[in-house]
Amino acid sequence: MTHRDYDHLQLPPSLDSEFREMLSRAASFLPAGGQHREAACSTCHVTLRVIADERRNPADGSIRCEVCARRLQLKDAREGLPKRFVGFQLESPALRALVGAEAVESAKNALSADRVTLLGPSGAGKTSLVVAMFQHVLGVGVEASLSEADLERARGARFKSAYQLAKARAQHPLGEGEAPDVLDSMNATILVIDELGSERDSALNAVTDVIYERHARMRPTWVTTWLTKADLDKRYGSGIARRLLDGAAVLPLARDAVRGVGPQAATSGPPTPAPSRFREPLRFHLDGAGRLPGATRQVAR
Repeated sequence: MTHRDYDHLQLPPSLDSEFREMLSRAASFLPAGGQHREAACSTCHVTLRVIADERRNPADGSIRCEVCARRLQLKDAREGLPKRFVGFQLESPALRALVGAEAVESAKNALSADRVTLLGPSGAGKTSLVVAMFQHVLGVGVEASLSEADLERARGARFKSAYQLAKARAQHPLGEGEAPDVLDSMNATILVIDELGSERDSALNAVTDVIYERHARMRPTWVTTWLTKADLDKRYGSGIARRLLDGAAVLPLARDAVRGVGPQAATSGPPTPAPSRFREPLRFHLDGAGRLPGATRQVAR
């Protein structure tokens, strides 16, 4: 048995097959040689062999396997994820049943884009798809295989709802600087703003400030919204519309474009093929008059 294997690996029955695979991947991080001793992960209680006390946390004396250690590092990034959507991943049949295989491939192509905007009516799968994209950045399912650069990017990623951002500044005491949620959003390595347009319109709404700041600093921002280009202009002004659409990867989604409305749809048969518009992310550029060419075709009817 090499250092890439666990010795006497004992998994509790409660661990599912996916986590078993992650734990297997984590074995590759155990160094060779040295004085091994048997220890149990403080989080998942898996038994593994470690070298001396290299995995012991000096603060509380806990020992964690590689997967749990990295999951702990990504705790802040995971915190904002809407719990009802965390089951969606880019490779999950449920997501393909909901939005279509080509939409998923389009999302994969957009992962490296600085700006991604998902357009579509309620129920089209915007949040499901962007959660899957976000979890891909966090390395869900393959945490132990993230490079250090990817891990650093994942640590700083944040998922916020537009409603959460809008109320953050309003609820922050006056005279105490900017609201922590707003600063966190401005500084995130990747920021998802979910359901833009669902927040209350008020003078203290921080959403536009966050979008302007991140655009100026060229920080990746992914947005989901049910608003059309005309609606964005009316609600936020043409400046926000340009920052969300001009040169961005725009993923238009249509409700009921494919069969299936949730995780249970994965067992209800193959989905109807999605429209061919999903083959590549669309990149729109505003014309001189501030109009979006083909705006009427952004969202399928």
